[in-house]
Amino acid sequence: MVEGLFYKDGKQYIILRGSDSPQSVSEEDLNHLDQWNSLRTEFEHKTGGENTMGFDYGPSMGGVIESILFRMYTNGERILSMSAYPRFKERIINISGEHVDNAILKIERFNGFHSASYSTLFCRSIEQSLKIKTAKSTNLTRVLMMEMERIASHLFVITRLCEGASQNIAAFHLNALRERVLRLISKAFGHRYFFGMNVIGGTSREIHIDHIAVEIRKVVEEFNDILKLLSSSRIFIDRIQRTCAIDRPWLCGPGPKGQQVRNTMPDYLIHIIRE
Repeated sequence: MVEGLFYKDGKQYIILRGSDSPQSVSEEDLNHLDQWNSLRTEFEHKTGGENTMGFDYGPSMGGVIESILFRMYTNGERILSMSAYPRFKERIINISGEHVDNAILKIERFNGFHSASYSTLFCRSIEQSLKIKTAKSTNLTRVLMMEMERIASHLFVITRLCEGASQNIAAFHLNALRERVLRLISKAFGHRYFFGMNVIGGTSREIHIDHIAVEIRKVVEEFNDILKLLSSSRIFIDRIQRTCAIDRPWLCGPGPKGQQVRNTMPDYLIHIIRE
């Protein structure tokens, strides 16, 4: 039985029950270890060495949106390994037997920040299974919803990046831009998280895109000004250059993780990828 997993120098090691000696394994080996499957999302790190100690950070703490427990092992200067336990607010939603309208209410609240994406996926699944044809205007409206949702999410992520690099003025400005986008969404779609917009076969209201396009262009112009200032800040670049860096071989390699990152990473974050 696999009792632990940790990474060191780019290699993966497992610890079997009853043994204190780690064994090097490949990703392929891990995928075929039946006894590892039950521990795939939660596992214990075991580290040794002089003056090594472990401590817990979380699950409720500042700087993290969700309740997550981080278990870290350190020798005082470096974090040697860390595991995350994200299930303190695990959401289990049962929609079996629900009327489809009630099911949509639950689906779109499963993750409020990305309600448009979740509810669109649900509606499209129902429509395809029932062979319901949707109008071109409906499809375009849903694309617009998800794109505006993506803009708001990216502004939020970049704001958090600035906060981590102690660029508070930029963070406040980006937060203000995100709030403008959310208020624009609320005015155009009736709710800042698109609640109630998606229905089976269409959307609940008609959208006029001209006003939205004008306001989004203004947001883009302000964002580009902020980005230009951040890109010229040696302090900002130095603080994020090696923080959460993504190895290019991993990013460009096979597997779903690399593909997901490539699909979602905007061009302006490409500088955090380690050459």
